[in-house]
Amino acid sequence: MQQRPALASIDELPRLGAGATLVDSHCHLDFDSFATDVEAVIARAREVGVDKMITIGASGPFAANYEAIDIA
Repeated sequence: MQQRPALASIDELPRLGAGATLVDSHCHLDFDSFATDVEAVIARAREVGVDKMITIGASGPFAANYEAIDIA
């Protein structure tokens, strides 16, 4: 599968219509790669119109489910 090039900035994203919001229904905020900047990731998502995020807690052992709840 061919990857899309990374965006240079959020200004390159299409704008949502008035009153429209997005729901990320399958994110992995419990992954270790987000451990140090999860708040910044959430802030960037909100900045581009993501209103709700559902982290699924599937990063490994059962304890990941508790980590996902802690993030919520």
